Amino acid sequence: MEDTTHPGRAGILAIGWLGALTVLLWSLGCGGRARLEPFPWERFETEVLSELRIRSALLDSLRAQVTLQVQEHGEANEARAVLYFQKPDRLRLDVLDPMGAPVVVIRASQGQLSYLDIRAGKGFLGPLVDRVLQEEFRVSVRITDVQRALLANPFLEGGLDDATVRRENRAVRVVRPTEEGGREEVQVGWQQGEPIVDFWVLRDAQERIVQRVRFWNYRDLGGILFPLDVEIERPAEGVRLRLHAIDPEVNLPLSEATFAHRFPPTAVVRRLSASEETVQGQD
Repeated sequence: MEDTTHPGRAGILAIGWLGALTVLLWSLGCGGRARLEPFPWERFETEVLSELRIRSALLDSLRAQVTLQVQEHGEANEARAVLYFQKPDRLRLDVLDPMGAPVVVIRASQGQLSYLDIRAGKGFLGPLVDRVLQEEFRVSVRITDVQRALLANPFLEGGLDDATVRRENRAVRVVRPTEEGGREEVQVGWQQGEPIVDFWVLRDAQERIVQRVRFWNYRDLGGILFPLDVEIERPAEGVRLRLHAIDPEVNLPLSEATFAHRFPPTAVVRRLSASEETVQGQD
């Protein structure tokens, strides 16, 4: 468990934040060359986009036990955790020791991100911005990517004016440019007549894969299709994360205290801002 309490390994990669969030052993072109056929935009809007938007709107909160498997440059670690999520932007991840007690607590809420290593008595509190994720956890992931991966809906952000939609066998492939000059690829399949996102790939301007995400093992949770398994790979960082949710519960009440940024009085807490300083923790 020592490695799992290191800032940014099993904990932050699950947020990906998700962590995420956005999780996979999938490669482009697998299964041979598939025939791509035009798919009417009107059908895509009514049969895919509208259904995914409704599903995201119906999911207000989530609590689940999760297992995290992280591979980093060939080294593997595994941990158990409890994940809490509440729309629009509240997230908490408790990484557990073998006895089920939390050893690391990560919270994202009210525009702030906090991290606490309980055994070391150290942590930080800073703004919930991409820079903090990248500098503190050495992962070049965007917060919006984590949110989209957590909700299994890559279409929560970005326009579709320049997107192309094609049918590939029994799935639909969507390709659209990104603001950074790369492109985003999403494949949508169907389960019992409902659209589900199978995978999501981000490429940079040089066509290199930045992130690959795969969703599978969808289950009906109170009328909401939700993937129990997610796998995220970021080749440039040599990181692959697999997250498996156990007995997730949706739309249950979660208290304000669940996401409050609290630290033990004796903890040493770094306050991240334009000028960084060290202060004693507060309950």
